[in-house]
Amino acid sequence: MHSGLKRRFCITSLIIMTSVATFLPLNSVHAEHFFTREFKWSYKGSKWTMTSEIPKSLYDAYNQVSLQQRTGHGVAGYGFLITTQDYKMRSIADSLREAASEKGYGSYDEVSFILAFVQCLPYTSDSVTTGHDEYPRFPIETLVDGGGDCEDTSILFATIVRILDYSAILIAPPDHLAVGVLGTNLRGTYYKYNGRNYYYCETTGSNWKIGGVPDAYQNVNAYLYPIDLGNQYQPGMHATGLPWLPILLIVGLVVVFFGVAYILTRPKEIPTPSVLSTAARSCPSCGCTVLEKAHYCPYCGEELR
Repeated sequence: MHSGLKRRFCITSLIIMTSVATFLPLNSVHAEHFFTREFKWSYKGSKWTMTSEIPKSLYDAYNQVSLQQRTGHGVAGYGFLITTQDYKMRSIADSLREAASEKGYGSYDEVSFILAFVQCLPYTSDSVTTGHDEYPRFPIETLVDGGGDCEDTSILFATIVRILDYSAILIAPPDHLAVGVLGTNLRGTYYKYNGRNYYYCETTGSNWKIGGVPDAYQNVNAYLYPIDLGNQYQPGMHATGLPWLPILLIVGLVVVFFGVAYILTRPKEIPTPSVLSTAARSCPSCGCTVLEKAHYCPYCGEELR
């Protein structure tokens, strides 16, 4: 490659690759920051500890969702907050399942094990931690914030059990929220929904078993809400990878990069020389074409003037 072309090619490459870096998501260009959280709980006489690193960018993506979006449809719209497609929540759910599997737990103990994990989070009031009377958190927020109220821990618990394919609903006694998990022939309190038994799961406090109900919520009417997973919020970056807009920008810039590179480095064509032409005139005697500067016609010998 000619040195001048090589230099232009390198400069063009630098400009285009700098443009690509500019349009990449910030957490792809800069080092990601994480919240490190440790959770400790007990189940069946065994003590457990789990440490999780949660990307700050993921937490921020949830944190920017407005209060109106969170509460616009009341408890009936909490499917928006139950984020079963979140890659980090799926990882946490898988870790809990793996731990339960290593202990040989069946379905009942697995759900109870997860319930004990959620119950290890301290109760915090929305009015104290957020300044709002009602501020339902996304599961990632509850984990990073280190706790929440009954809505927050119920949303967290519902997210994990739904990721692990347990059927669940939300149970709302007056001024409270809990989760119902589908079961058969279990001990404790259950609610009928669509002809099936959903056993009450208390997510606040500790040592509450499946079917166990605090005194304040026994023998009271409760609203039952199905969980609409089709309406859940998904941040711009989730389990599927980069968002579409940066992908399209990157693809477009790569196409421009290779197009410019081709133009600058392709072999230059040598232009075909034009046919040289000389002025001519006709011989007045024989009519043949002769050069303008000729003195005699080469065909008839006539003197040209």
